[in-house]
Amino acid sequence: MTDRTNLAGRLQAYYQRTYEDGSSTDSFWAQIDNGPRGPAQRILLHGSVAEVAAMLADPVGNSLFYGFESLYTEQNQRLRNEPDYHAADLAQTTDHILTLARALNMPRHGVLAAVEAIAMAFGAPLDFPNPYPNEIGVETPRGIISYRPLQAIYQAKRLQHHGATSALEIGAGLGRTAYYAHHLGITDYTIIDLPMTNVAQAYFLAVTLGEDVVKLHGEPRFEQRGGIRIAPPSWLASSADRFDVVLNADSMTEMAIGTARDYLDQIANRCRVFLSMNQSMNHAINPFDMAQLFTERGWPASREPYPMRAGYFEEVVNLGAIRGGERLAS
Repeated sequence: MTDRTNLAGRLQAYYQRTYEDGSSTDSFWAQIDNGPRGPAQRILLHGSVAEVAAMLADPVGNSLFYGFESLYTEQNQRLRNEPDYHAADLAQTTDHILTLARALNMPRHGVLAAVEAIAMAFGAPLDFPNPYPNEIGVETPRGIISYRPLQAIYQAKRLQHHGATSALEIGAGLGRTAYYAHHLGITDYTIIDLPMTNVAQAYFLAVTLGEDVVKLHGEPRFEQRGGIRIAPPSWLASSADRFDVVLNADSMTEMAIGTARDYLDQIANRCRVFLSMNQSMNHAINPFDMAQLFTERGWPASREPYPMRAGYFEEVVNLGAIRGGERLAS
């Protein structure tokens, strides 16, 4: 069993030595860290270990997860106090359960039947861990299901489809894709994200998979491949590690275009496949899309609608073939 007080101290120490890594980023996440997530930042920098442990154990009481999960104060209050909003949220999750079953080519005769079909298609023991109090979603025998785990299951299966034995995920939300990939046997997994989000990821993964599975940048064990390694963005630029597949889902088009270009430069010679699941161009939100970045580099990419979310595309670049001079199908 994970000692959550010890874990909280470990995560606070990580944040205190890395938080400046995210302070100069040109994405809107810097504004979130200094705005809605500001109180969480102050606790991580200046609070006691007991305060950090309390914040991590009950995210609906704070805004640590603001921007990438529904488990934060404002969202949870809205789900509990606005019946129409709650009903719409449950309807969306139910729809995504059925969508995931369809994407995995499984029958979907009712929600619970679809959940069991997804479990059958997953190919490994499947659950929906709920390590936090007051989680809201579709209640099933396998756990309370919210929107994000369904995306993560699909993404983990796509990593498996592309033959990943090692994976790098750039921008990983709560770390749910790493959780499901671990169950699929992809146990050499590295996450790159902003330090405050790293803290949330590390806590979730340590509580659900075991603290020994999680390796934080700056700790001696981090240099050993295997398990789930968690690091800030500067690590990627300074390392030479290689991966079978690099995944980015729902984040690169939210970055400044220069930051997104830098990430592609950093992975160009360090993976076999780059897998992107990002939004199509929407000038009000993101003034570029991944297809533009691939075209700039002369990278042929397959492009199909992302089945789990309207307006998004799943794009695959076979970088190994590009480096080998092979002709790729578009």
